[in-house]
Amino acid sequence: MSGFECHSFYICNFKYMQFITITDYILLPFYLALVFVISLFHRKYYCREEDRKYYFKALGLKVFGAIMTGLIYQFVYGSGDTANYFEGGKGMTHLLFSDFDQWLVFMGAENGMALAPNVQFHVFLDAQSFLIQKIVSVLNIFTFSTYLNSCLFFALFSFWCFWALFNTLNSIYSSQYKNIFAVSLFFIPSVFFWGSGIFKDTLCIASLALFFSCFLRLFYKKEYRRFILLGLLLCASLIILIKIKVYIFICLMFSLGILLFLKSFSVFKSRFLNLIFTFSFTLLILLVLFMSRSYVTEFIEVNSVENLTKTAKITYEYIQSVSDVDGGSSYDLGEIDYTDPLSLLSKIPDALNVTLFRPYLWESRKVLILISSLESFALLILTIFVLFKVGLRRFFVILFQNKIILFFLLFALPFAIAVGFSTGNFGTLVRYKIPCLPFYLMSILFIYKNYSVSKVAKNLAV
Repeated sequence: MSGFECHSFYICNFKYMQFITITDYILLPFYLALVFVISLFHRKYYCREEDRKYYFKALGLKVFGAIMTGLIYQFVYGSGDTANYFEGGKGMTHLLFSDFDQWLVFMGAENGMALAPNVQFHVFLDAQSFLIQKIVSVLNIFTFSTYLNSCLFFALFSFWCFWALFNTLNSIYSSQYKNIFAVSLFFIPSVFFWGSGIFKDTLCIASLALFFSCFLRLFYKKEYRRFILLGLLLCASLIILIKIKVYIFICLMFSLGILLFLKSFSVFKSRFLNLIFTFSFTLLILLVLFMSRSYVTEFIEVNSVENLTKTAKITYEYIQSVSDVDGGSSYDLGEIDYTDPLSLLSKIPDALNVTLFRPYLWESRKVLILISSLESFALLILTIFVLFKVGLRRFFVILFQNKIILFFLLFALPFAIAVGFSTGNFGTLVRYKIPCLPFYLMSILFIYKNYSVSKVAKNLAV
């Protein structure tokens, strides 16, 4: 389960599932070599000479994360979501060669509910998980239905999307910020570890990076010659987010709306013209919403605050109950009335804190949770250091002077709140919070670097 989602699925429930076999290990060296060769061509065309020092280090971490998560789920947990995605995809791949018509039925179905009960083998009934299984079923054609080799291509796709964003940011900002972008995008342990394997999280965080890259190239770099390609990639990334985790899309649209509104105030040099433009821009948005009101109404009904908070409550309570049964690491935000806006508002600081800065070191009961707690502790210390060093006033001045960084932070914070409200378990939280971590860390580091550069420039001027 994930935040704001309540899975309904039928699956063959084995306590231990042998989804990684000897064939995986035999073929793995050949597929690693294939990924390396493909990456050499990619690096040749999409990597500047000065950025080559990051390329294979970042790719290597992605590959390491993809393989290690599979091994952990195989030999530590014995099963899990990633195993179930693979087994469902493997069964669908088998159908391709044994019953092509039935395979077409599977591939054309919106979710597992549309399938006859006798063919619902290892298939998730919810549309989000079922989509991952369909993707895996196609990958399996080229990897002989081996888990480790299929997950390499999830890692490769994720890396390409992150590299695209890295290139985009480097083309907008000066080279002094390059290390900040590299650290934030490639070297956060939980991000390259949990954001590379056969998970919904991998596709979502990759699509998020792709969206930011395409959006910045279109609206900041004004690369209109590539409008069709960038537009298609932009739409594809949004479709993936909507199909798999709609709450990420909602947080993204929230941040984008605020960014565009703030940007509308600085289109012209004249304050009067800016006011006219902002007023016209607002009217245009309202007109578009009115003309597409039937679609908007349907979307709001499905993803209304009431429905989202309801499913968040169900998910939160479910994960907590499972955690308590198996001795897991559940957390409690206290009594929350999900129907009362004031009750939700009062818990926002707690939700932010749990996503960004917890688990604390003393809350770690497992090795993986301990690693996450060290990462969270480092992020907490860094945040406190930057706030004290820069100061609140200067912090917000720099933030509003750099609209792209503001965009990132406006996405990261609402997302962190949503995940904090809806997870209820540190083990699950480690995975679900990864989409906000690169953009939160990037914002904090960028503000500190900007402050340091400005301070040095000021001292030199004196």
